[in-house]
Amino acid sequence: MTSEPKQHELKPLQSEADWNIYHRIREDILWKGRGLQTPYNRNHPDEYKPEFEPLLLLFKGNPIGTVRVDKTSNGLGIRLVAIEADVQRRGHGSALMTLIEERAVTSGITILEVNSAKESVGFWEAVGYSLIDDAHREFTLLRKQLSS
Repeated sequence: MTSEPKQHELKPLQSEADWNIYHRIREDILWKGRGLQTPYNRNHPDEYKPEFEPLLLLFKGNPIGTVRVDKTSNGLGIRLVAIEADVQRRGHGSALMTLIEERAVTSGITILEVNSAKESVGFWEAVGYSLIDDAHREFTLLRKQLSS
């Protein structure tokens, strides 16, 4: 009996085409989709820091989402998660977080943090994150402790 191949995978950005897909998804979902007035900056310096890793989420080989994983003094920061609108609420965000957690544990990292938009807090709590701080903040800070 053969096992079913993984349908989801995280792909580091390796080409200009990857970067264009990454930025398009983020701009469409996180800026335009939320009606943000500030322009999206494809050249933000954080995207190119060596300790920050921008990734595409692939489903059956097709890019459907993005995340940036930032190495911090506490563990990993999960930044700017975006899933294409037409495939949201189908388990892709949960699959993305499973892949990130697997990578973290393999690297010996046990703390994950996210600054979440208020409307996304329910998702983060559903995948095991706990509220740390939301007072007087634009984004809600949540944390997850992983078993090593």
